[in-house]
Amino acid sequence: MKTLLVILLVLLPVLCISQIRFCDSTNNWQTGYATPDGTGTIDYHFLTSVTIQGLSYRPLYNTNFYVREDTTAGMVYYVWPSVDSNEHLLFNYNLHPGDTIVYRHTVSNDTDILSFVDSILINSRYYKVFQ
Repeated sequence: MKTLLVILLVLLPVLCISQIRFCDSTNNWQTGYATPDGTGTIDYHFLTSVTIQGLSYRPLYNTNFYVREDTTAGMVYYVWPSVDSNEHLLFNYNLHPGDTIVYRHTVSNDTDILSFVDSILINSRYYKVFQ
């Protein structure tokens, strides 16, 4: 019984690992920038859902992107109507070390190899970290 309790206490943080829901309407981001004219920040947040090609997407404020999250599959997709009408993978929460990551650009694609998956404790919850 003591062994089982110790195993559960050791594994509990691993079992509780989750990710922040990317398309949560309460999410807000800020990025900073600097130009010769000065510095500032740009705010990002999700707007009310819209339907594109029969799927529900959330427009990302201050961008031309529409994003949807498939929480069952652990994937986040986007469409970029000013470039094309195809859906593209933005995040894959199921990646493992050694998997190839493709970064899509308007003209070409770049690739990288995932080095490791870790976790970070934020407000008493563990979240996945990909590097």
